[in-house]
Amino acid sequence: MGNVTLSGKKLTSAATAQQPKANRDGWIGWIDCSEKAHPSRLLIVKGVPIGSRLILRDPNGTLITITAEKPIIEQWGFDRDGVHIVLKSRALHGPAVIERFTLHGVREGFCNAYEHSPPDWAKPYSDH
Repeated sequence: MGNVTLSGKKLTSAATAQQPKANRDGWIGWIDCSEKAHPSRLLIVKGVPIGSRLILRDPNGTLITITAEKPIIEQWGFDRDGVHIVLKSRALHGPAVIERFTLHGVREGFCNAYEHSPPDWAKPYSDH
């Protein structure tokens, strides 16, 4: 957990960010684990940080919020195609799901993480 910093510039003001990543085109993303009513407080349920929102920052500084299907984003990344992100989320119990979004937050794909033949974009996040 911590603030997101890139090239010495602090991009978040509260220590509630997880898994910060950047792509080669200048997009930056992180999982927001803050309480909605108190953005500087970490949202924790049963000892687990809850982050169901992925924040993307485009090269111009615009922020885009993507809300996952399930309450805990376990894993995420920029897709190899350069125009999508993929995230894997789950609840405190039960199976995970994998979603594919455009960089502007439009969901274009969905599958269960336990599928035996997931789409190619979902394979790195599969539970197999």
